[in-house]
Amino acid sequence: MTPTEGRERGEKRAARGIKAAAYGRAWDVARDELRLLETMLRNPDVSVTTDDIVDNLAKKFADGGNWRASVVKRPQAAGIIATDGVTKSARPSRHGGYTTRWKLTDTSGAERRCDDLREYFRSNPNRPDDPANEISPPAV
Repeated sequence: MTPTEGRERGEKRAARGIKAAAYGRAWDVARDELRLLETMLRNPDVSVTTDDIVDNLAKKFADGGNWRASVVKRPQAAGIIATDGVTKSARPSRHGGYTTRWKLTDTSGAERRCDDLREYFRSNPNRPDDPANEISPPAV
C-alpha cells in the first residue's frame, strides 16, 4: 500500500466514523453549525475552531463529542469555510490535542446557510429529548 492509498483509506474510515457519530444528532449539528458561521460572520478576519462555539470549555461531552466533526462538513463542502491550520484545543477534555482552525471564504454563502439554519430552527425549535445529547458536568 502506498502512502496515498493509506491516507485515502484512513479518510474514508474517518468519514464513516463521523457519519455514524452524528447519527440522530441533526439538531445539535445544525445548532453548532449556525453558531460557527455566526461567529465567523461577526469576525470575518479571524479563524476559529469548534472550541469557540462551546458554551463551557470545561464540560465534557458524555458521548465523547465525536459528532462535532460533522459541524464543519457541510460548510466546508459548500466552499463557505476552509482550513486555516491547526492549533491545540482549549478544552481540557481534549488533553491538548490538535484541532482545525477554520476561516470564512464565502460571506454571502455563510449568510444564506445561516438563513437556512434559522428556518430549520423555526420548524424545529426544541432539541430532541435524547439522553445521549446531554453534556456531562465538569470533572472535579
